Amino acid sequence: MLSLERLIAEVQAVHPSLEAMYAAWQAASQKYLQVISLDDPMFGATFAPASCGSRDVESAYAIEASQKIPWHGKRALRGIAASWEADSASRDVETTRQKLAEAAELAFWDYYVVRRQLDLNEQNNVILKAFRDNAVTRYETGLVTQQDVLQADIELANLEQRRIELERMDRVASGRINVLLCRKPTDPLPPPPKSLVRAIELPNQDLLLTLAVEQRPDVSAAAARRSAEPAKFALAYKQYYPDAELFGRYDTFW
Repeated sequence: MLSLERLIAEVQAVHPSLEAMYAAWQAASQKYLQVISLDDPMFGATFAPASCGSRDVESAYAIEASQKIPWHGKRALRGIAASWEADSASRDVETTRQKLAEAAELAFWDYYVVRRQLDLNEQNNVILKAFRDNAVTRYETGLVTQQDVLQADIELANLEQRRIELERMDRVASGRINVLLCRKPTDPLPPPPKSLVRAIELPNQDLLLTLAVEQRPDVSAAAARRSAEPAKFALAYKQYYPDAELFGRYDTFW
């Protein structure tokens, strides 16, 4: 039997979008140490092969090293911006998780409703067939007119048309669930439960609005991105200042 909680858990476990957002968060969280670090030092060596072992000149070679030093404050600002961006990426993961849960719940309710409507359609079909058989018997004995039989035939035809529509809706609902589970749309699904009891008393509107602002991860992600902007703005100004580069060389060519 397919339950809502099981469906949400499976969708969140296998959906590639959540894995991609999690990977993006992991990548963003590693940028802090990268942006506050100094650039890699550069080393170089030069030598004159013909001078090696020569009796006329000494062996000639040169060794050099350099290190780039950013202007004061640039690395700190880069770190602040990277920290807020990593925090925003973590909130994006939770936002994606909630969106997947919402999509799974909507697909589940469509699947549940259409299956219950199919059951109801089948029950109505049984009742109408019994009514038609009774109408035919009463018509043969002259107790009712043929209109009752014809009316029953029309209702049965309407039920058949409705059944076809519901079966199409059932395939659509099943396909949506299978896509969320990264399966083929035509794969079979277990039936939903026969009944659901979810007695939830919602709080008042003001409290719901407050909770939405405080707990929505997309709002927190937007706040984190906004907090990163002042650091980026200040860093943009500091880009006008020149960086320094320390350079040392030992040269025997002289």
